[in-house]
Amino acid sequence: AITRMLAQDEIDQSVFWKIIKPTLRQVENEQGVIAVDDTIELKPYSEENELISWHYSHTEGTIVKGINILTFTYSTTYQQQAVKLPIAFELVRKDQWVEKSTKQEGKFITRRVRQASVSKIEMLRRRLHTLVFDNQICFKYVTFDTWYADSELISHIVTRFNKHCVCALKANRLLSFDRDVAPKQRAYV
Repeated sequence: AITRMLAQDEIDQSVFWKIIKPTLRQVENEQGVIAVDDTIELKPYSEENELISWHYSHTEGTIVKGINILTFTYSTTYQQQAVKLPIAFELVRKDQWVEKSTKQEGKFITRRVRQASVSKIEMLRRRLHTLVFDNQICFKYVTFDTWYADSELISHIVTRFNKHCVCALKANRLLSFDRDVAPKQRAYV
C-alpha cells in the first residue's frame, strides 16, 4: 500500500486529509490518541536520491536503504469498537550533503553523506501543530517511542497544544514534576 501511494504523481497531505476527514469526524472524541511512529519502506535496488536514502533501522539494527516515513495514527473507541485511522504522514527527505568523519582501524575517514535539513522531531512538531490548529482534531494524548522523547518537544505538546504526552524515557534521563519551581531547584528522579 505504501509503495502504491508513493508511486502516485503527487503526494499531497491536503488530498489525504480530505479523504480521511469525514471518517475521522465521525469517530473522534476527547479521549482520542495520536500515535507517532516511523517506518522504513525498504528500497535496496532503487537509485539513491533525497527520498530513497540510507536510514538506521531499529528493527534491523543496521543502516538500510529505503524511504523513511513518519506516521500519525488516530486511535479511539467508537460504538464499543477500537478504531485506528492513519491521519497524516511525513516523508523524511535527506536533501543536503554533509561531510562525516568516522574512525576506522585507527584512521579517520571522511565521506559525503545525505542528511535531512529538517529533523524528524521538528517534522513531528510541525505536523502536530497542523493537526491541532488547522485540522482541529479532537484528542487528549500523543504517544511516541523513546527516540522522540525530547524535553522541548514534550514541553511544547503540553504547554502549546494543551495535550498529554505518553512516552518511554531512556534510563539515563532525569524527570521533574516540579513545574512551579525554578529548574535548578527542582527535584529530579
